[in-house]
Amino acid sequence: MVRERRPLTVDTTAYEKDLGALLRSVDASAFFVYKEGGEPESTFFNQHFAEIVDHVRQSGWFEEMYPSRTLPDGGIAHIFRRVTR
Repeated sequence: MVRERRPLTVDTTAYEKDLGALLRSVDASAFFVYKEGGEPESTFFNQHFAEIVDHVRQSGWFEEMYPSRTLPDGGIAHIFRRVTR
């Protein structure tokens, strides 16, 4: 079960080019965190960022934890928690 995973492992979607691998990784995660706005990211990283965010928001496997946090660069941190069903 997701809640039994310890210690915490942090991964990034920034370097993976295979969308299928990203989706499998995200679906196996207990949390998903991303930044919206603020300082711009490099276009060379996170090539599937929009698809991953849409997947997390639409899959029904995650719920957003509120409130979202404003970061020093003006962006907003969105934190999603895996829902156990």
